[in-house]
Amino acid sequence: MESYIRAVQILPIAFVVWLFLTACSPLNTPQQVAFDDVLWKAQYGKADETNIRLGMIADLFHRYDNLIGMSRTDVLNMLGPSNTTFTNGETDLTSDLLAYVVGSRWSGEVVVLYISFEDDRVVETYTREY
Repeated sequence: MESYIRAVQILPIAFVVWLFLTACSPLNTPQQVAFDDVLWKAQYGKADETNIRLGMIADLFHRYDNLIGMSRTDVLNMLGPSNTTFTNGETDLTSDLLAYVVGSRWSGEVVVLYISFEDDRVVETYTREY
């Protein structure tokens, strides 16, 4: 009986440790893959954990210096159409901000890449989770 009581007392502690370890596990971090524009474009519209764009972000930023200074045309040629849309479904090509859904984490948070332009050149890139 004592061993049963001891096991019941340890169970909540074990659960908290398991919860902490899984929250900090590699499952939370996407597998890093080299940026590939063909694979990137093939992921258009996917907002689930199978979207591999999230794993490409680090290489994309490293290889292209966060896209800073690139023209809008070069960005659109490399990344394809953005997910920024008007209510009629037309992609907003004149906006100073483009948005690309890059996937979601196992927790369900959708990750979006934002690219800001001034005078048709990239001035800032960042990601947000929703």
